[in-house]
Amino acid sequence: MASGSASVDFFSSILAQDAAGERESPLARLSSGERAAAALEGRRKTSEELVPEGTPDFLRADTEETLRRLRHREPLDANHRFALEAIIIPDRRPPILIRDGDYTVQHKDWLHLNTPGAKALIKPAIAAACRIELPDSGVPFLGTGFLVGDGLLMTNRHVAEAFVDGVGRMGISLSAGAEPFVDFVKEHGSRKKQVFDITGVAMVHPYWDMALLKLGELPDGHPCLRLTQQQPDDMLGHDIVVIGYPARDEERNAAQVQRQVFGQIYDVKRLMPGKIGGAGATAGQARLRYPSYEQDVSAMLHNASTLGGASGSLVLNLTTGDVLGLHFAGEYLRFNCAVPAAELATDARVVDAGVHFAGKARGDLGAWRTAWNRVEHAAPVEDDVEDRGSSGDGGVRPAIRSDGGVVRLTVPLEIELRLGTPILGAAGMASPGPATDDRLRADDAIAAEKAVEPFHEEDYETRKGYSEDFLGVPLPLPTVSDLSQVSRLDDGDHVLRYQNFSIVMNKARRMALFTAANVDGTAAAKRPDPSKATTRGALGGLGESDTEKWFTDPRIPALHQLPDRFFTKDRQAFDKGHLVRREDAAWGGSFAELRRANGDTYHVTNCSPQVAVFNRSAKARDNWGALENFVAKVVKGGRVSLFSGPIFDRSDDIFHGVDDDGRVQVKIPKAYWKVVVEAEGDALLAYAFVQQQDLSGVRWEERLQVPATFKPFMLPLAELEQRLELVQFPPELHGADQFDTARGSQVREAEGLPGRGAPRKAKRRRTVEGLAAGPKTFRDPILSVFQSATAKFVRDRAAAAADDPRPSTEALRREGLEILDAERACQAALEAAAPEARSTISSRQEGLTALEHASHCARLLLELAKARAFGDEATAKALLDQAKTGKCDPAWADTVYEHAKAYGVLTDPSRRVYVPPKPGDAQVIPMNPASRIAIFGDWGTGAGPARLVMSNIREKRPDILLHLGDIYYSGTPDETKANFEDVIDQAYQGAQQRPAIYTLCGNHDMYSGGQGYHDLIARLNSGKLRQKASWFCLRATDKSWQILAMDSGRNDYHPLLHRQTFIEEAEQLWLVERVKDFPGRTILASHHQLFSAFDAPGGPLPSGGADPVNRRLKSVLDRLVAAGGNVVAWFWGHEHNLGIYEPYAGLARGRCVGHGGVPVFTDEDPYEPLAELVDPPAITAGTRIVPDGEYYAHGFAILEFKDGSAKAEYFQNVGGVLQRHYAETIA
Repeated sequence: MASGSASVDFFSSILAQDAAGERESPLARLSSGERAAAALEGRRKTSEELVPEGTPDFLRADTEETLRRLRHREPLDANHRFALEAIIIPDRRPPILIRDGDYTVQHKDWLHLNTPGAKALIKPAIAAACRIELPDSGVPFLGTGFLVGDGLLMTNRHVAEAFVDGVGRMGISLSAGAEPFVDFVKEHGSRKKQVFDITGVAMVHPYWDMALLKLGELPDGHPCLRLTQQQPDDMLGHDIVVIGYPARDEERNAAQVQRQVFGQIYDVKRLMPGKIGGAGATAGQARLRYPSYEQDVSAMLHNASTLGGASGSLVLNLTTGDVLGLHFAGEYLRFNCAVPAAELATDARVVDAGVHFAGKARGDLGAWRTAWNRVEHAAPVEDDVEDRGSSGDGGVRPAIRSDGGVVRLTVPLEIELRLGTPILGAAGMASPGPATDDRLRADDAIAAEKAVEPFHEEDYETRKGYSEDFLGVPLPLPTVSDLSQVSRLDDGDHVLRYQNFSIVMNKARRMALFTAANVDGTAAAKRPDPSKATTRGALGGLGESDTEKWFTDPRIPALHQLPDRFFTKDRQAFDKGHLVRREDAAWGGSFAELRRANGDTYHVTNCSPQVAVFNRSAKARDNWGALENFVAKVVKGGRVSLFSGPIFDRSDDIFHGVDDDGRVQVKIPKAYWKVVVEAEGDALLAYAFVQQQDLSGVRWEERLQVPATFKPFMLPLAELEQRLELVQFPPELHGADQFDTARGSQVREAEGLPGRGAPRKAKRRRTVEGLAAGPKTFRDPILSVFQSATAKFVRDRAAAAADDPRPSTEALRREGLEILDAERACQAALEAAAPEARSTISSRQEGLTALEHASHCARLLLELAKARAFGDEATAKALLDQAKTGKCDPAWADTVYEHAKAYGVLTDPSRRVYVPPKPGDAQVIPMNPASRIAIFGDWGTGAGPARLVMSNIREKRPDILLHLGDIYYSGTPDETKANFEDVIDQAYQGAQQRPAIYTLCGNHDMYSGGQGYHDLIARLNSGKLRQKASWFCLRATDKSWQILAMDSGRNDYHPLLHRQTFIEEAEQLWLVERVKDFPGRTILASHHQLFSAFDAPGGPLPSGGADPVNRRLKSVLDRLVAAGGNVVAWFWGHEHNLGIYEPYAGLARGRCVGHGGVPVFTDEDPYEPLAELVDPPAITAGTRIVPDGEYYAHGFAILEFKDGSAKAEYFQNVGGVLQRHYAETIA
């Protein structure tokens, strides 16, 4: 590593300056990039020479660029900072595999751990550590634990919460039906087990992220650890080891570093050495204030390499063999946090629980006294705790009986009730004993905390919901642009009606799409019966210590709602935020109506996850408070109508929680909206507001931390509607918007509310000029055939115009206009924005502009294509006549009709052309063992970018062109020639100069039935190189490699016939025969993806969410492996991006190369995560294609076989310059 050592030392010196705390030196005052550049001054080595030996290929390009930027004092972006960090971290903190309870260290910095003295301390700790598992939890395991007393296991509270109910010492238990257990082995390469059941819960600490669990009977002599009383501050810089079970953790740690450090081996026991203290700026700190549940705790810092599954790991003192801390959190490349054992030694309750400490623990009460009081004593009772927030989580805590038989209730004063002498068990703790009358009376006098459903009526026939005439001026409900996105009642209605309000549910997000409420603030409505109390407790029928348990609405499916358990098992991340506030809805002409409305607000349909500081009014003077004050002023004893809801955005982050059926992933809205409407005479006045939740810095796997304040702002109603997408406000509301009026300005000034937030960037619309970038495509056979027909018509017209020496200006101006409007008509059809009724279309032809007319014709002819494709000849003929007698081009109409007639029936896969394998038909095509193969997918557009890609490919001089499928729009004979074969011939200046060409069958190739595709492959090659079918084998003549290509296009996803793409059984058998007894390595190729992080090829899961894996294609992989196939990679297309995936689903290298030619706007992110996916795969960081102007870059891959090995390079063209941005050695 001679050439790399200077670079490592250089980077280390930069961090060391931070660690040494040189805050006042001139160097320390520079930015990190400036310090690095200063350190490089005077060096003459090139960036390439400074890259350390052994830097992986996937890091080398970023590393070289990082060094160049540092030399020139240029700023570093995230990728370059990662490259800087990745050189340092993996080299210093190795995670060591444990085998048979032992280990061997090979890293030069930690060889001293191999000494007998070190092993004598470490090996007992290894035996005391275990993996915590929960059957049917949907994850391999939950975390780590270790023995700290007789049958007593310590772990993190956030680990135990998956199967434990309650906090503190009293009233805690294993969740109903939960059967957790531990395994003290679970080592790499071993099938040994040492399993014991978790039989109970001793403690869930209210302050520290710590829990104590009870285990079944352990064998005599099983190692048990002691906790030290030594303070972390005295151990700064001392060596430690962490023992636990690190799991793949790509949400908080870069995938490349994990791969480099952990070698793709996860979920097994490891020894992770490090030191007390953080890294970089925190290297000189033994402690750090760090958020843990409801407070910031003084956590101990260490810098061992840990991942998510290490939660609950022990941090071992290598001097004494005692436990220094309990690992509970970490921030990538900064520090890891642990609960200091010395702090636990000062907690009498922990000591009394039986935890072993080194020396006599003093058992005092520390800074967590308040936390214990909160769970062991009742809180002050207020007349209406709604003033503390509308979450419903602020209920009082139970009374607790102390060991002396005294119950303390914390109210304005402390009262002691003598309950008699408790019966003591063997350990001196109070045990139940026989029930006496005195004890029964005492227990009756003390309300035990429990979650209770507030009073509510279950007969929904009485609910009228939101009233349009409430304000005296009609104001209809908002409408929904796509009703398929919302939940429906049995009668088909999508509006849930409650007392005084209504809700429409977004079924995918499991939250309200919007709410609509009528609010009456008059004294008569708020207190219809002065003799009856209207506090929260009185209306809900709650005891003093009860908390509200929210309930689902039985009128819609439970899977469309987030249950109460999601909010009670959320690691205290969220409040149950009322969308329609209890105090707004709770009114009526009678007490019964008021009480009914109060109960209705506790349906989970009215609940939305909001952080406490956002939700609770007592903490929200700068949050919703200013807005609620305004609402109160508007009501001022009168009436208003309120509309509200979350703003759903595709970029919303995912929170990992649990519902009634197990683990779930839920996207959390970043913002909420509210529209306040009042009436002034016959006029409506409306004010629209948005409240943003800043969720930056969220620890989504542990607990939520957000800034303390949020500022609401007013915005135009039209802008709000644009952000909501699915919600459309009625014209009456738009006409009442006060944003641009003097009244609106007065409201903003009086309430201190700014106007308009950061406006949302609207997605760009394609223009005629933009058609040069290529087609917009749709995964729908009929739409694609319609586009093919339109493109054929435009090409024929253009050819005719070329023969006209004087083409008209209008003809040239209209070139391609029909293609654009065909795209828009298809998009509208998919978005369920139904075209106008045919009679209306006909009546509107007069007076249309040229642009409007083309759009009108496109919609009309799409209806024609649908009718003809589905065999409705009468309707098709009528529409054809309507188009021809109107102002639509007759040639366009005829072309659409003929295409639909010829190809439309072929939406049925059984009608498509397919050549099945025959016995003995090997279809093996020989290739040179030293071949270079260009791999590109979704390329057949015929447009400029596709032509540029082929020109770039030609410059790489490949021996073989391998196209992964899709010739657009529908693979007609005309398109396969114009958009595929002719483009290649032009790039190679004739068919005689081109290399061998093979193309897979994609779904678009089959949308016209497949005849065009099969005619194409029959003429591309000849002789022994000919591709005879849609499946084939390219095999090196020395049998070192083979590429098996399969046909996934024929049986593409079909909403009725099959929801997962699959391979014909006969073809699968042919694939199996190709790997049997084949001595070399196999690469698979298909058009469709085995898995995805951005699509759901596996379809919906029965338990909720979506499957990122196509299970039918996965079964093909499994069959090939079982037959002895050495499958090392799988290339596919279909998605229009480049996807270099981390190992997943039993495949070492999944590679999507679908960025060949289809344009993707930069605001249509091809890497946008799909929230519904359950445990999706990860993309290798730094490998994504980049924006190139308005679109993402296009590119391809080169696969080169040489001397029995294979190397892949991935290219993208940015600004006309070809860039290699990733390379790998496959084998």
